[in-house]
Amino acid sequence: DKRSKLKYIEGGFIMAKYQSPELKSLFKIERHHYPVPVDVNIPDVCKKTVLLPACDYDGVQYLYYIDLDKSLVIVWNVDISLYISHVINQFSQFDLNTKELYGRFALHTSFVYHNRIYALPAYGNFILCFDIDSNEYEIIYDSMEHIYSFTNGAVNDNIYFTRWTIFDYFKRKSTEEDVQLDIGYYNIRSGEFCVIKSILGPESIHQTVLSPKGDKIIAVEVPRYEKNVEANKNITVSRALQESRILSYDLFKNKLHMISSDNGPAHITFDINDPDIGHIACCNFSPLGCFGTARIDKYDFENGIVKIGTYEEEDFYRIPNHEIFEYDGENLLATPVYSNQVRLINTSTMKCRKKIYLSDKHITLEKGKVPFYYPFTDRTPYTVLPVNNTRYIVMCSIRSIDILDFLEDKIIAKIEYNKQYNPLSSINPLRASGHSSFA
Repeated sequence: DKRSKLKYIEGGFIMAKYQSPELKSLFKIERHHYPVPVDVNIPDVCKKTVLLPACDYDGVQYLYYIDLDKSLVIVWNVDISLYISHVINQFSQFDLNTKELYGRFALHTSFVYHNRIYALPAYGNFILCFDIDSNEYEIIYDSMEHIYSFTNGAVNDNIYFTRWTIFDYFKRKSTEEDVQLDIGYYNIRSGEFCVIKSILGPESIHQTVLSPKGDKIIAVEVPRYEKNVEANKNITVSRALQESRILSYDLFKNKLHMISSDNGPAHITFDINDPDIGHIACCNFSPLGCFGTARIDKYDFENGIVKIGTYEEEDFYRIPNHEIFEYDGENLLATPVYSNQVRLINTSTMKCRKKIYLSDKHITLEKGKVPFYYPFTDRTPYTVLPVNNTRYIVMCSIRSIDILDFLEDKIIAKIEYNKQYNPLSSINPLRASGHSSFA
């Protein structure tokens, strides 16, 4: 490895970004742009720019930049098949699966910072950086052996992460012992990765975020292991997911809090009025399928991790994203629900405010049949983006962006952005669309 040696700094280590002329050749990237008709019924307040990462059935990555105001779509096609082969050859001692790696390296989140788009894989060792106005791009990279769980944005030029090694990933396949988990950030301006703190903890962190006050890093682990729940030694009654953990590291006090959670936690969204309150979506979901109803837990992170509320119902499934917004003096949480639903939850009472059915076709999951496998493609929006202080929600799917008026329970506009008809997938866990966002 030709990386610069680690240099000690107060609070951790830094390492210079590894420049490899060979690495870029392993990514085949094309940029296309084309006009897209914007529905005349779209309200001006909804004419935003949407980032939508996705992948197709064969593992090719896509990143859509959809400017609804300019009626323009820019799409980057990212073929990582050569890079996948390189990773498999580099770690030939492990039983690496091409299909699984396509899923783990799928672009999961993206954001715009200083006119550049940063696209982050679900679990990978690189960041893709695209210039919006040109064909220029960069592969940001530090180490082949590390697996990163990045944050969803940049704060003061820093992209925060947790990371672990591929060796510890395989170690935990056979044991539940904690591994070294690094907490740190990548600085966009200096091009350096910094490790702030190393702890003993779980790997398979799905989301790492900096709290709104900038004092804590929150990390959410998704469940990795399946277990059988037995009534006696001979009869298996059902299958379930093991508990996983939620971590909160206080940057100022150098203090770590860690709790366990069932139901497969995945993503956190912070309250818009109280920066210490976070809502964690427990999807009850893994690559093996759906193991039952989902749940949203409300936590206070001010002093530790204290659960202060929960929302769950018998028909509450999947919740691939959840966003908090304000409307008419009320704080609401919007989330897509399988199948063909959007649900609004009051974040103060943690009670359902409204169920919106997007079509007449509605599937009810059969009780006791687990895991349930979601269809390869589905009409349920993968991401919902409420427009704050309005009655509108921008819904992102694999073919179109739809504008929902949640007061009228009606889709009032549709923008078909996927004009090339790329064969994107949605719900399937190893071929899932990423989480869309406003640019």
